[in-house]
Amino acid sequence: MKAISVVKSPLIFALMSVNNVGMAAEESYPTAPALSFDVRFDAESTTTKWDESEEGKQDSLTEQFSLWSGRINIRGKVDAKTSYRIRYDMAKDHTDAGTDKITGAINYFYFDHAFNDMFYMRVGKQFVVTSSWEFNYNKAEAYHYSETFLKVPAFFETGAQFGTKIFGQTVGIQATNSIPEDAEKKGKEFTKGIFWYGNFADKLLQPIVSYNIFPRVAMSAGDKTDDEVSTTVFSVGTKVNFSPFDFDIYGGQVKTPKFTAYQIDAANNVTESTQQEENWSTLVLYGRYKMNNPMLHPFLKMSLDKGKVGGKDYYDFQRISTGVEWFPESERFWIHGVFVSQNDKYLEVKDGSSTIQSKNTKLVTKYLVGVGSSF
Repeated sequence: MKAISVVKSPLIFALMSVNNVGMAAEESYPTAPALSFDVRFDAESTTTKWDESEEGKQDSLTEQFSLWSGRINIRGKVDAKTSYRIRYDMAKDHTDAGTDKITGAINYFYFDHAFNDMFYMRVGKQFVVTSSWEFNYNKAEAYHYSETFLKVPAFFETGAQFGTKIFGQTVGIQATNSIPEDAEKKGKEFTKGIFWYGNFADKLLQPIVSYNIFPRVAMSAGDKTDDEVSTTVFSVGTKVNFSPFDFDIYGGQVKTPKFTAYQIDAANNVTESTQQEENWSTLVLYGRYKMNNPMLHPFLKMSLDKGKVGGKDYYDFQRISTGVEWFPESERFWIHGVFVSQNDKYLEVKDGSSTIQSKNTKLVTKYLVGVGSSF
């Protein structure tokens, strides 16, 4: 999958093949601001079928045209060692500003500064380095995501990261705002993370490993306060480049421990509830073959997700997307046809004679035909 490849900067996490973060690049940003775009339009037909009809679980057929990705990038250079990036997402809500007061429609608004050839810092709203390769690709070329990494509490927050590049390996630490439910509910602690972007044999192998701690915002009700817990995210994987074939294998875990929460009910009484430990894990495989004449890129992606609640198996999700992208002139514009299939199994869970979750299966088939561009 391609990235928005307009300009690059030393020690700025912007690989040609990476959308959010990646290895340090060599070229410099231009002094004047440079614009780039990524966009994808789809004609979409989606059929949803349930084994058992329940409230909120009804069969459906939806046909629509949609803008899956529409983002504007602005990049530029302040001086010889300092650059900036702003990214605006046209599909995001403008009202969901968090602690930093920056609208949710702004993915990026940061400065990069290279202290020297080895050390750099990034300050501002940025990608929370997580999810191995899955969220490092251009969204315009993502046709399905694994359920586990969709559970990551946040992908764009305001904060700072510091890192170094040694022998082609990029290692960094990051601290960002905790995930607020709104601008008034602020976390007491930063989200914290550490990551490694590897490069071996001139990009033959490109591993990504990250570990993140997302403190949950503890709410108060009367004189009671929720337990203070954190969601942890671990991800590991690698890209293997055997031109003209690319292959990814990666996985990870998103885990939130058991905690007690409090609310005020309609009668103004404080009520207590216990939220059981939730643990999601995933394995993702992705492969693509790049033909040159004609320029066709057939691909296949599979994700296997399992979810546990309170130590019991609740979910078993199997998803696949396969299709082909055709580039009539260059990799800046493509036409695609894609088939996406979801087999989401909700397992039966009992507590003694009581059924906590009934057995059910959601089958989703989706056909996408559309165009995309990154320029």
